[in-house]
Amino acid sequence: MKINVLTTAPHQSLSHINGLLLEYIPGRLMAKIRPGITITFEDAEAISQHVLELGRQLRRFGACHSDVHVGNVILREKDNSPVLIDWGLASLPPAGASVNERWNNPNVRTDSHRDIRYMLRDRVYYRGPNNDEVHPPITAGGIWHRFRTPLSDEAQIRSAQEWGYRSINLRISRLPDEEKALFYDEDISVDVDHGLQWKVKKGMKTTEMDDPCPAE
Repeated sequence: MKINVLTTAPHQSLSHINGLLLEYIPGRLMAKIRPGITITFEDAEAISQHVLELGRQLRRFGACHSDVHVGNVILREKDNSPVLIDWGLASLPPAGASVNERWNNPNVRTDSHRDIRYMLRDRVYYRGPNNDEVHPPITAGGIWHRFRTPLSDEAQIRSAQEWGYRSINLRISRLPDEEKALFYDEDISVDVDHGLQWKVKKGMKTTEMDDPCPAE
């Protein structure tokens, strides 16, 4: 993320204008691309990883975009690198905020950690605030990030202490069969209300509920 402050107009015709000069990004919106149709699932996954890294960088800066969806991400024409656009609702951290304060800001965490992941797993986005006749859903081209790295069993157990084992087991059971077969083993002998029926396969890479805060 780069912001250049210009002390002189780049062209004399702009010398009387006060405002932001935004870069034009040649490329295409993620919303207009169809993973598995106009782009391979492998390419879609590679792009998704770049989008996730973009989210981590924004979170490290403490920048809150507040309007993350596939209609606001352009893939550059030259290399498909993602660019987040439309910063009209964005906010920045207070001057001097530490990386820990920026990283753990609840709004930034929601924006850069949760919303981006939902975006990559969702099938539609909305032009307006509501799903109604005035603002109908627009097809977003399917799922970009098809399989999220599973939470570790330990993280699932900690989550179950708050939400209950039934909720955790039900969430995993509703995953696509392909995803369950890839990441999980089912133990039907376990009581759905008192333990994990779905455990991550041995040797499988896992993640925690949140990424660790990076160093300064």
